Amino acid sequence: MFRTAYRLPFKVLGIPILLDFSLLIALPLIAWLIAMQIRWFVATTHLPVNIAALEHGWMPYWLGLVAAVGLFTSVVIHEVMHAVVSRSYGIEVKAITLWILGGMAQMEQMPRQRGAEALVAIAGPITSFVLAVICWILLRAIPHTAPAAEFVFAYLAVTNLVLAIFNLVPAIPLDGGRVLRSLLALRMSRPRATQISVSISRALAILLGLWGLWTLNIFLIFIAIFVYVAANAELQQILIGGMLEGITIGDLMTREVKTVTPDLTVYELSSKMIREHVSGYPVVNDHLLGIVTLRNIQGAQANARVSQVMSPSAPVIGQHVPAAEALIRMSNGSSRLIVQDDHGQMVGIITRRDLLRAVEVRSAMYMPGE
Repeated sequence: MFRTAYRLPFKVLGIPILLDFSLLIALPLIAWLIAMQIRWFVATTHLPVNIAALEHGWMPYWLGLVAAVGLFTSVVIHEVMHAVVSRSYGIEVKAITLWILGGMAQMEQMPRQRGAEALVAIAGPITSFVLAVICWILLRAIPHTAPAAEFVFAYLAVTNLVLAIFNLVPAIPLDGGRVLRSLLALRMSRPRATQISVSISRALAILLGLWGLWTLNIFLIFIAIFVYVAANAELQQILIGGMLEGITIGDLMTREVKTVTPDLTVYELSSKMIREHVSGYPVVNDHLLGIVTLRNIQGAQANARVSQVMSPSAPVIGQHVPAAEALIRMSNGSSRLIVQDDHGQMVGIITRRDLLRAVEVRSAMYMPGE
């Protein structure tokens, strides 16, 4: 997911903001839909504005664009508050990605302290409620001679309220589902709490999908599919993590690491990948410089140097870290992690294949014999 995202040229509290390609396509459509619903919104909310002033010329489309940008700005603030609370538990957020169904903070992992996941999750809906109140207060302060501003702040007040309420639905990966799992984990094991939460999430996704079909609302159908698939993925990750219990990175890593130098050409690198059946290498000189993978060389010139195409920030992990943590890290996009010792020296590399092999072996222990 999110492999075609555009990175904005600024950060919020040090967090990169990414725009998924789906949003770049959908944003004009969302703006158009808002523009087409101005009269309905004003009538439904009993907004005391001059509707003729809002429907004059290009005004509906400008209002739609401003309201759509304001909505996704609100989503960014919602996700940033998740990040602020997660940082208090020592968990960093790699990026915030905006896409057609909203936003997603890509955390290294969820905090493991009892009840912490609930606090991280509930921060988002609380923020949306606060934004709704702020927009409502600003709406009350705006003179009736500015109907365009009245519409935008009324729209943002309503949509932030809806965003807060919707995110409280107890379905993973929504905030409400994570709150539910965290509270259940206070009384039972995390895998069992996840199984219960996922069962509820599946049921709610099916109901939401049926409602979407009944009302012919394609957006609800997309959300239902997303919730169902994401909930199953969450359960699979927890179950696989259980299979890796008691195993550290050092137990699974490859100690003889194949590396490349930064002056190697892309052509030479591709030949090396074919010959050694490896799709990614740490880039080293006197020390670790970064990592280069098959993805880095896609579309690159054959005579380009590894130093020109590599990723300078190599994903690293400690050798004494539980293997389940590597699984979480890899679920955020990295297919391999460079293993370091307590002094920060590279001592190995671990790939997704290493983890899956360990899971396969552990699974065989629980399979009935022939």
